[in-house]
Formats: sequence, C-alpha cells, structure tokens
Amino acid sequence: VRQAMLAGGWRWRAMHSQPDVSEVVELSTARGGEVKLGKLRQLVNLPPFDEMFGIARKKMLACIDVELRKAHKKKKSELNALDFANVHKLSLLAFSSSISIPLGEVLKQNENLLKGLHDFERVAAELIFEDSRRNNGQELDNATAGITELRKQIVFDLKDASSKISKLKNKDEIMLVHNTALQKSKVLLAQHNNDIKLIRNYVKRFRSLPFIDLSVPLFVLVGAPNVGKSSIVKAVSTGEPEVADYIFTTRKILLGHIYDTTYGGWQCQVMDTPGVLSRNDEDRNVMEKMTIAAMENLPSNIIFVTDLSETSGSKSKLELQLALRQDLRGKFPNRRWLDVISKGDLLEIDPSEFGIENAVVVSCITGDGLEKLRVLLKEQSGAGGGAEEERVNV
Repeated sequence: VRQAMLAGGWRWRAMHSQPDVSEVVELSTARGGEVKLGKLRQLVNLPPFDEMFGIARKKMLACIDVELRKAHKKKKSELNALDFANVHKLSLLAFSSSISIPLGEVLKQNENLLKGLHDFERVAAELIFEDSRRNNGQELDNATAGITELRKQIVFDLKDASSKISKLKNKDEIMLVHNTALQKSKVLLAQHNNDIKLIRNYVKRFRSLPFIDLSVPLFVLVGAPNVGKSSIVKAVSTGEPEVADYIFTTRKILLGHIYDTTYGGWQCQVMDTPGVLSRNDEDRNVMEKMTIAAMENLPSNIIFVTDLSETSGSKSKLELQLALRQDLRGKFPNRRWLDVISKGDLLEIDPSEFGIENAVVVSCITGDGLEKLRVLLKEQSGAGGGAEEERVNV
C-alpha cells in the first residue's frame, strides 16, 4: 500500500506548504535552556473536507492503477474475483491512510500545542483561544474530540469494508461494498465539517503570527488607537499594514523591516501593534493584551506614538494618550524608549508643553521627519537595542 501511495505521488506535507525550518530561532533563556521561536508557524493545517476527500480518492485511484498493473502483469488475462477483491481492498486501505495520517498529525500537534513555546507565542496562543471563545463560543478541545471520533470511525468503517470485500467472490458485490464505504466516508467528513473548519481557523491564526528574528533589533510601535502607528510602519519599512480612519484598524501584530546596505549593512524590525487604551489590564480586550504581550515578552525597544492634533477620535483624546504614555513608561521603566509625534503636518503645539521632550515629529503625508526617524532607529540599534537597557530619551 505504501509503495502504491508513493507511486501515486502521495506527498501530504508537500501539498500543504510548511514554513522553512530555518525560520525557527533558538533563544537562550536566563535559566540556560533553549526556547524555540516560530513553532506556531510550523503547524500542519487541514484542507477543507471536500478537498481532503478528493486527495484521498486520488491516492486510492493511483493505488488501484498500480495494483491492477501488477496483477495483469502476472496473470496476463482478466482478473479473477480474488485478485479483483485484493486490489480494491488495498485501495480502501490507501484511502483510509490518506485521511487518517494527516488527521493524526493534527491531533498530535494539538495535544502538545503549548509545550516548548517562546513566552510571546504561548501568550499569543492563549489570547487567540480567548478571542475565539468570546466571539464564537468555539473551543479547540471540542473540535479535537470531533476529529478524534471522525478518524476512528473512518478507519473502522474502511477496515470493515475491506474485510467484507476479502470474503466476496462477485465483482459487482465487491464494487458495491467499495463504493458504499467511500460514500459513507464522504458523509462523515461533511458531518465533521465544522470541526475541520474550526481547526483550520485556529491554525491559520497561529501561523499568521509574524516571524521575529531575535538576533535583529526590534522596535515595537505602541500608542492609542488611530494615532498613526500603521502609517509610520508603512512609510519607513517593508511592512504593509491596513491603514484606515477608524478606531482599532490594526487587529493583529504586523512586522516590517528596514534595510540599509551601506556601511557594512544594517537592518531592524518594526512592529505595528493594535491600539491600547488607558485602562486597567483586566479591562483590556484581546487586541490590547496582544500588544502588551509583545512588549512584555520580546526583547524590544519601545516607540510610543502620540497624536497631538486631536484627530484620532474620542477614545484617543490627548489626555488619554498622555495617561497611557505615563502608564507604559511606569510599566517598562528600563526599556529603551523613543517618542514619536505623528501627523506633524497638522501640529500646532510644541510637544514639550506636554512633557514630551526631544520627540521626533513626523508626517506620513509630507514625509517630514521620516528620514530622521530611520537614522535614530539605526543609532539606537547600534547601541544594543536590548530588552532591559538603561532608559534613553532620544
């Protein structure tokens, strides 16, 4: 069966593109252990149920073709009932394996999902669980139980059909049992479509987390909603976040890169994060918690973006932005910190009037200040860019 499946081109992993293992970076922790960053991006995902059935059917037909060629080569005549039964029995086993193996891989990875994760990925995964429960009432454990039952039932039914076929001597009866078993499998897959869709959605969200290279300086842009963080990331880096004039436009962590090939080369990572409100941690939504998780669990420099133009909406009034800035500076007293004032083309106030000294004023409309910001990022990266460095006012 294995040879027949290989002859038919059975390559489950190749069909579902996996991230390059080189994306996994090992980080030495304070405890002397090693934590892998990028594990969630390596998760195997399932295809839709109808595509899964089609893949398995294709492997089954390839198996039949190989076995028929072997049988005809030996007999050089029409197959007798015994050979005919053996061919179709093996084809059902190939079909069963084509479904049970990937389902088993997903079940195994779900069982060990949170083990060995970098702290940032572990918190991010827990927040994704929380968000799904809150918005959809969907639990990964329930879907996993459904997939477990699906796998057991398909394996049992196809094994039972194979056993029945081995006892039959009439070709029409063999084909009836064979086709009935296939149809039953298709119905089972359709019945568990919601479980498959839920797991696909979880894996898609896990794999959408950005790959962060811990050997490259990281700058995390934080601030209230709609203050212009995404516009700045888009203007100074390779990142392509969504930019719109409504609150909480950014709904996930996004990453851009800045490259400078002169003077021996230099690069840094710039992270766009969902907006944060000035309130207690227990009152924050999942998007805000994701931003705080990035700040707490990644060795990063903080770029706090403030909009003094009062055009960011009621939830981002200036007094609320200043309160948030004070809260975060108190929460991360030893982190490298850079103040950036956005929407400089609308600015009519000196930032120092609000206690924000030596801030970089930028405008993504006119381009003013963006090159200065890039230069400062380069200088601050060259200074080390560690997670727990002395506070620096640039």
